[in-house]
Amino acid sequence: MKRLILASSSPSRKEILERAGYEFDMISSDVEEIVDSYGSPEEYVEKLALKKAEHIALRNKDAVVLGADLMMLVDGELLGKPKNEEKSKEMLRMLSGKKVIAITGFAIVDSRNIAVSHAKTTLKIKKLTEDEINAYVLTQEGFNGAGGFFHMKKFSIFVECIKGTSSCIAGLPIYEISKYLEEFGIKPKWMD
Repeated sequence: MKRLILASSSPSRKEILERAGYEFDMISSDVEEIVDSYGSPEEYVEKLALKKAEHIALRNKDAVVLGADLMMLVDGELLGKPKNEEKSKEMLRMLSGKKVIAITGFAIVDSRNIAVSHAKTTLKIKKLTEDEINAYVLTQEGFNGAGGFFHMKKFSIFVECIKGTSSCIAGLPIYEISKYLEEFGIKPKWMD
């Protein structure tokens, strides 16, 4: 069976692949998360995911490499990870009481093929008070999450509803990715 590499150091992405039954190695891509030009939010996350996967694939030509990138879209603005406490508060104020679209781009690369796509999930966030925002920021939980939050942890009490998959919000839409991985000859261990 081919070797799968997850081009990430994300504990959430690792957990999603493990729960699905995949065997894989993790290598952090450490690429600058900037894309020179893009047309749509979907194209932006796809380009970042491809950049990450290709960076790792260059040094691992015998492997299938999976890269992913997650952004939150609120009122037409893309939100990545907050850089500090103030940015985190600003992001939480932006998404308070709104529908937020989680867009995860993913890319799968091997020595001969490239597949790039994305998935979307919509979250409805309750109207947050300033006290709730301040208390959540103090937990520091959302500092490494797109939009400044992790929906399956403490922030879950603020999520009214989700339309789509929670794995997309966590940065690795496993249903969609599993179909592509199968085309690259990668299946979960339990399916062998």
